[in-house]
Amino acid sequence: MAELLKRHPKAHKRRRRLGTGPASGRGGTCGRGNKGAGQRSGKEHGPKFEGGQMPLMRRIPKRGMQKGKKINRMHQAKGSRRRRYQVINFVRLASWDPAEPVTPESLAKHGCIRHSDRPVKLLARGELKQPLVIKVHAASAKAQKIVEKAGGKLEVNP
Repeated sequence: MAELLKRHPKAHKRRRRLGTGPASGRGGTCGRGNKGAGQRSGKEHGPKFEGGQMPLMRRIPKRGMQKGKKINRMHQAKGSRRRRYQVINFVRLASWDPAEPVTPESLAKHGCIRHSDRPVKLLARGELKQPLVIKVHAASAKAQKIVEKAGGKLEVNP
């Protein structure tokens, strides 16, 4: 059966031989024209090129998210002598084990904050019903009163 199969005569199209003299019709510039990007190897401009006119992508204003250098602004001051804190509230500490002290490391371990190496501030949202030992970088005055009222201990290390 295989011996009956024949190759199609036009299956393989011969490539044009370029640069074979002026009489061939494909000599000289080899069908590429004179000078410019079209004649160079690598050829042609990209799909966005508009002949030197300001391209559409640059004429239209940019919108939405832009990929760029991400800057860690956690420790940068917004005003004079201000720090950016990770905030923790009493709402997060409602189910905390009283035997375990509340530190930035333990808060990060339990997923309450993202980074244990950045400053943490305790604010007074929610209620504190059990005495806890809390070690943070800053705390509001109201939060300090609530911790003392619950019988806990608050250590502030700026």
